[in-house]
Amino acid sequence: MKYLKRYSESVDHESVSVIEDMLLELRDLDFQTDCQFINDIVIVNVSKEKEFQWNEISQVISYITNYMKEEGYQIADFTSKGDVESPVENPDDYEIKKPSRRNEIPFVKFSTVIDPVDWNTIKKWSFNISFTKPGSQWMKYLKANEELSPSTYLSAADKLKKMGHIRRPEVLTAYAKEIQEREKNARKKRVFEEAKKLGQFQLKLESRGEVKFANFYLSLLFNDSYYHEALSEWIDGERSNFWIGIMQGLHPVSEEDSQALEWYFGDSISGYINSYNGIIWLQDIYICLSSGSYKSEEGQKLPMTPTGQLSIEGSEFNEVYFANRREAIKFKNLIVDLFEGDIEYVQSNGKDFKEQLLETLCENDERPVELSEFEELIDKLRVTRLNHLYRD
Repeated sequence: MKYLKRYSESVDHESVSVIEDMLLELRDLDFQTDCQFINDIVIVNVSKEKEFQWNEISQVISYITNYMKEEGYQIADFTSKGDVESPVENPDDYEIKKPSRRNEIPFVKFSTVIDPVDWNTIKKWSFNISFTKPGSQWMKYLKANEELSPSTYLSAADKLKKMGHIRRPEVLTAYAKEIQEREKNARKKRVFEEAKKLGQFQLKLESRGEVKFANFYLSLLFNDSYYHEALSEWIDGERSNFWIGIMQGLHPVSEEDSQALEWYFGDSISGYINSYNGIIWLQDIYICLSSGSYKSEEGQKLPMTPTGQLSIEGSEFNEVYFANRREAIKFKNLIVDLFEGDIEYVQSNGKDFKEQLLETLCENDERPVELSEFEELIDKLRVTRLNHLYRD
């Protein structure tokens, strides 16, 4: 077995004992297991002389790998050997799928040792995985670039807790919460930076007979669920026209703007904040894709007749409008730029706005929007009336 660069830092022998406990489950299933400490490397061996299911071993391997990562180790090397007939040594990716990064967990992807009929059944097979503990500088980098989900650590903590461990589950659970908070902050930062790409807008907030103006960055999300629902109803004749829905979220520019929004919502503002990414979802923007029916009275399919009309639908409160005509024009131009792809904007769902828009509209099996119809929609948007976007 070949190992990557070994580090001088010694391995805590307690890790071997913990891994041995984890391997007990496999021994009960007639696996041969072994865990050794050799030259500052922890080596885990698992094998079985007869067929078994991959899911019998995969979870335990994940638990071990996650536990070792929590202890500060990384995968140094892993390999496997199956009962193949060829005397030629198998290349590394022939038996198992090697991860592209060291902190990933190895998994079987394709191998001659897997039954071709039942791809989950593996013939006689052995698996070796080794761990080393890198220097402190590397670990700082590894932890800063952690990619395992918090649920993985929580699962490992639960496993250790059931085995009678006390300190390890607490450490894993605390680290999972730390990752969750770090990921949450990263998401908030990403959606905020994307919102800043769209520019700053002033909105008019009116409630209880009072009016306040506040500045916001906007988060926009193309609502494909609404689109599919509206399309089906339009095709079935339940709608005489067809609109595109875009969710509009807010990010206050300053503390004063944030206070104005809290004044508008009152005590219910928490119900509109997405705790996952920090977006305050306020209302929906609708754009008319076709002002006519799907079919004529004679049953013939009709072309779409986009008007480009923009409309706001608010929450159960009164709608929040743009502060004036200048702000409304700026928003209309933003929509045109997004539809044309002049602005590269990644939505909160991680998808590019223009790509998702075209995929949903133009690649739809029920009624794809023709390119000419899409271009006509953009042309109509350029000259659409704005009276539904602001109130003087």
